[in-house]
Amino acid sequence: MILRLLELEFKTMEIKYIIEEQDHLTFQLHRASTLPSIKRKRLREWLMTPLSFLCLAFLFSYSEKTGLMYYFLVLGVVAIIGMPFYTKWRYKRHYLKHVRELYKNNFGKMCTIKFMDEHIEMVGEDGESKFKLSQITEVNEIADYYFLQLASGPTIIISKQKTTEREALANKIQKIVSQFKIKHIVNLNWKW
Repeated sequence: MILRLLELEFKTMEIKYIIEEQDHLTFQLHRASTLPSIKRKRLREWLMTPLSFLCLAFLFSYSEKTGLMYYFLVLGVVAIIGMPFYTKWRYKRHYLKHVRELYKNNFGKMCTIKFMDEHIEMVGEDGESKFKLSQITEVNEIADYYFLQLASGPTIIISKQKTTEREALANKIQKIVSQFKIKHIVNLNWKW
């Protein structure tokens, strides 16, 4: 029994899946939704656009052109309500274009991720990479993905939906997080 536990403890784990456009897009959108600079920018857009329309409505209220006052007043109210939806749509479109341009040669290719005792090995059709587990600075977990942020900059995207070993993957991630004292942010209700 103890021997079996030791085998499980040091067993390597291997995940194979095909990386798709949606994987990269979800990562980009998640990253944008958590970056303080992007949050501030969206808030500023949401405030400044309606405020501009309302200021114009106020200015036209002192002139003979009350039609323009009502026009800008309505635009201001519509902007207050509609700007969050518009910026959400615009950012998604922007990141989709970014992903298609940057990662177009990666879609539909098989990716293998091997969790070893001290490192992660990624093998794809184009090559392979090896990262020490100690280089993981943060693990972000949402309903369908794990995003493993590396100190050197890149992020490893692991789809929960594309693996049959979800429970084993969750246990492996938890073990890595506790062993290397990595910041683990769980937001299972996240959606763009």
